[in-house]
Amino acid sequence: MNSNDKQLTESHIFKFGSPENGILVNISNNKNYILFNIQDNSYFPPYIYEAFLSFKALKEKNEIFNNFKSTYQLVSFLESCHKKNNMKLNFNKKESSFIIIKDSSFEKEIILEIQKKKKQIQSNSNKIQIDNSFLISKLEQLEKEISSLKLEIEFLKEKNQTLENKINLIQNTQIVNSNSPNSEFQIKKINTSIINSPLKHSKNNSLLESQRTSIPLEKIKITESEIVKNSEIKLINSWIKPDTEIKYKLIFSTKINGDDSSTFHLLCDDNFPTLTIIKTKTGFRFGGYTTIPWKSDSLVFYKDNLAFLFSLDKKMKYLPENPDEAICCISGCGPTFGASDLTIRNECTKNCNSFCQGPQSYQMEKSELSGGVEKFVVDCYEVYLVEFGN
Repeated sequence: MNSNDKQLTESHIFKFGSPENGILVNISNNKNYILFNIQDNSYFPPYIYEAFLSFKALKEKNEIFNNFKSTYQLVSFLESCHKKNNMKLNFNKKESSFIIIKDSSFEKEIILEIQKKKKQIQSNSNKIQIDNSFLISKLEQLEKEISSLKLEIEFLKEKNQTLENKINLIQNTQIVNSNSPNSEFQIKKINTSIINSPLKHSKNNSLLESQRTSIPLEKIKITESEIVKNSEIKLINSWIKPDTEIKYKLIFSTKINGDDSSTFHLLCDDNFPTLTIIKTKTGFRFGGYTTIPWKSDSLVFYKDNLAFLFSLDKKMKYLPENPDEAICCISGCGPTFGASDLTIRNECTKNCNSFCQGPQSYQMEKSELSGGVEKFVVDCYEVYLVEFGN
């Protein structure tokens, strides 16, 4: 292939620009067309002007182009005109753009018109907007997943701590046969002087020197409660089971056992039915009743048609709207009723993380139990094992 034949198919790219106004021009060719691309970077997204000029049409429009045998020669000529300062760009953003060629070999100026490709500009703009929306959506989704994973890790840590506590409890107690005809076993306390001290953890997550085994199992009257008044006992009884003798055993109290959620699960798991009574730092008193035993789970809902929430201040009982979500067992939290209707968080007397939202699973107004305030600090809370008489 000789040099003339080669130029008929060879491509050539010629670029020039104006950095001060952000204009970039690319002129290239294929066998039959001259391709113009002008990009205005002063806009975001940039304006783009494009034209595909047929070599045949150029020859028919202006006989001067008949002097060129190929598109390659024409692009090379345009480049030489630019180097000689015989070519300029008349940039018209509203309508179209023109490349004006002025050379001594021509009798007059040659104008090449470059049409704006509005469709492509709009397409690029939409694509950027869609990409931004997609990225924001993905970012929000990732943040939710990260929060969920952090919560799951917290639950697993608390569950692991609860298991370690139970192991230590077993290691520091001795199960012996009981002489009492009413019980098969009894727990022999190693050190009864510290039975009522709060559970504490050392740096290696084991119990400290003295291990508390459990609250004494003798019956504690609800009249000795730090929260309930004597006049309110009959009302609570009527909510649970009217015209029935009811006895209560205190199995957990923050005043006695501290506010660590692992202690709550250690003493309350597998006990049922239970009554939970709460008092906030601001004086609001409320709670919940369930016939389902508490468990050290990782966020599991349990159905209970007999569960309810109550307000001692308003003397109101709130039934479940969705009994399938009556209680929620979470190893890292204390007693939790419904899907965020009432949740007691770990170390509830030291922080404002416990909350009463609703209405989610129970028939009540938002934060009705806690006086319209969603989050609160717990002054104390108690959990009683409920026993029914004959």
